[in-house]
Amino acid sequence: MTSMAKFLTMRFHRLGRLCCLVCGVLWSGILNSAEKDQLVTEWLSAAKSLQTWEAQVLQTRYLKAFTQPLVSTGKVWFATPNQFRWQLGEPVQSLALRTGPELWVLSPKLRRAEHYQLDSLGNGPAKDLMGLLDMGFPKDEVSFRKQFRIIDASTNANSWIFRMEPESSSVKSMLPELKVEIAAGTKQLIATELILKDGSRLRNEFKELSRNSKISTDLFTTNLDAKWKITTSGPPLKK
Repeated sequence: MTSMAKFLTMRFHRLGRLCCLVCGVLWSGILNSAEKDQLVTEWLSAAKSLQTWEAQVLQTRYLKAFTQPLVSTGKVWFATPNQFRWQLGEPVQSLALRTGPELWVLSPKLRRAEHYQLDSLGNGPAKDLMGLLDMGFPKDEVSFRKQFRIIDASTNANSWIFRMEPESSSVKSMLPELKVEIAAGTKQLIATELILKDGSRLRNEFKELSRNSKISTDLFTTNLDAKWKITTSGPPLKK
């Protein structure tokens, strides 16, 4: 596994890139193929009108090495086509920012920043993992189905639940299953879960959702001063 792929796997544990999923709900039964496809189509159709999204997040990590889950709170912002801000802790302990081809991972307390130029990743596991960043906010059905295969879909009184697997074999070897929970009424993302190869899980639950509200572009900038230690991967940073 490349160092970038290892990094991304670790960050999925810590930050939840982005993307999205569920477990521990009351299921009303697995849907047949036609019903499953209809729910997926409705969800993806509703996502087309999404411009911005923000929410409070409760993140729970179930790790094999710990008997009790690790719980963090934070907030996430998303703006089409590919901007997000994901922060955990109060004051902020971890912060991930993406704007187009650039990804920043910041540790404010330590004043350390990691910068990744996504265009430089080329093809391979790292690039495929980066494709998961926006999985909770699909752009269209064609591209979504190229990235994911729906294993099954279920419903309960309040939500639709989709179990998925990555189409990329390299990603699947590290992350065999993902789940997404969508509110049945508003069709907004309300929970995500990543299930890793070792059986550990990263669950994100979203509350106080706001869709298509005005978001300042300043949220997606770093504004680092000379006291920060910056490491970078890919082409040199622009001056």
